[in-house]
Amino acid sequence: MGVTSNWLQQQDSEFLAVLRSLSIFVIVFGHVGGFWFYPPWTGFLHVFVPIFFFISGAVSYNGFLKSPSIVQYLSKRIIGLLIPYYFICIVALFVFVIQNDKFPDFRDCL
Repeated sequence: MGVTSNWLQQQDSEFLAVLRSLSIFVIVFGHVGGFWFYPPWTGFLHVFVPIFFFISGAVSYNGFLKSPSIVQYLSKRIIGLLIPYYFICIVALFVFVIQNDKFPDFRDCL
């Protein structure tokens, strides 16, 4: 750990950032119903999902190489994922309670 050499050159990193941004946009576009906009032509947009996962792995690996220890890398990743996740869950629960004037009955999910 603690490798200081960057395995990605600046130009490659910029290209991955642009491709990752495009992939995020297309995935969000698909989640709001964009994949049904003009079938079958929007079907090619599904190729961006594996591209997004591949680029995320490449970017994660680069961050892993720069981290001083495995524990520090994992703790940073876990905190960076769980805190926003729980925040969004709490906000969604709050919105549900405001809209429905009751707490959700999770027994219906079983």
